[in-house]
Amino acid sequence: MAEGATSNRKSAREIKGKKDLKFLLDEVIELDPDNRVTDFLHGHGYKTLQGILTLDDDTINSGEWVDKSGDIQRLSLRERIELKILRAWNAFLLDEQIASGVRIPNIDWSDPKTVSAADYDDFKRNRYLRATTSQEFRPFSGQKPIMQNWKIKVKKGNFLKNNVKRDKNHYSSLEDESLYEEWRIQTISTIYAHQCEEIIDNSPIPSNPEQKLQFDQKNTYLYDVLLSKVKTTMGKHFMRMYKDTRDASSAWKAYDGYMRSSSIAKIKSNNLMKELTSLKFDPRTSTSSQKFIIDWLEKLERFEDFTPLSSHFPDEMKKTLLENALSGAKTFKDITTQETITLAQGGSSIPYMNYVTIVKKLAADFDDRSSKYPGFKRDIQIVSGIFIRWRAITHNLMMRILMTSLMKNA
Repeated sequence: MAEGATSNRKSAREIKGKKDLKFLLDEVIELDPDNRVTDFLHGHGYKTLQGILTLDDDTINSGEWVDKSGDIQRLSLRERIELKILRAWNAFLLDEQIASGVRIPNIDWSDPKTVSAADYDDFKRNRYLRATTSQEFRPFSGQKPIMQNWKIKVKKGNFLKNNVKRDKNHYSSLEDESLYEEWRIQTISTIYAHQCEEIIDNSPIPSNPEQKLQFDQKNTYLYDVLLSKVKTTMGKHFMRMYKDTRDASSAWKAYDGYMRSSSIAKIKSNNLMKELTSLKFDPRTSTSSQKFIIDWLEKLERFEDFTPLSSHFPDEMKKTLLENALSGAKTFKDITTQETITLAQGGSSIPYMNYVTIVKKLAADFDDRSSKYPGFKRDIQIVSGIFIRWRAITHNLMMRILMTSLMKNA
């Protein structure tokens, strides 16, 4: 009976999610009736609106999926940009709810008072598009800057002569493959600082001649960097594969793909998986819940860096793992309890990225309360200690009663 009720609630949520998606695409964003966003989501395993809200930058930038015939399809540029704006709008609306004091924010995408074509256009025009030239918009969710891959300003002439100082010595060398993870993070950071990120983030090659010229200049420059800095045996092999074309984009993708599938990567990913599934936040001993959450999310990011997309946890699994890691503190457990009540009443579940936003906010409050009231954690320890002692006394008492009963029967 309970299983049937759960199935019915899940079916109702899925139907609502599909209706919300259709409403947003047709009435709010006003995409063409023959848009392929729904097919794109299905190709990545999503059926409802929540899929858009949890897609990462790389997936949206590529816009590719494999259709039922096995052919690779791709979204139009406008469709990809609208998906990014919608995801940013979701983060913005969550911020507004949090700022107004809502403890567990959640967006009702079927409420025309909350989401309308006019509100969407206002956000896109006055906040999102302005943020492509100024850095004032920052979603509270902690995601990477949402517009990072298409905000690059094109300047005429050689890109090496613009205001950004570039030097090959800014990059560190890689001589030991066991240090690849740390080297990769540092290198990507420097590539972004040098405004060459489109070479490694799967951005499409520009069709505009001037933009294409700059893309080629950056590609050649970055190839020279990699050729001089990657000194491992296999690294040199992949760099030399592209010596004729000097194609840094292809060389990076080939070597990075190899390293992600290497034995070293498998060992590291296995260790990270064990940590992700076993780590527990303990308010009695942990110094900061914020640090615990950030460390956990970084481990998840590192795990995904070293595993193919097909091996990544789905968002529901990520959320479950994080819930489990935080279940030791009532502050975070209350979110799961409230969500269970909402689901029982026919509501929708909290998407993974929204859940991350919420627990980060609660963690800040939790740590602030702990620092202001030093007795807060001490009280937790005292109550926990009392419970442990009570459980031991009860156990001993029950064992005595059992032994006395057995002796009388003998």
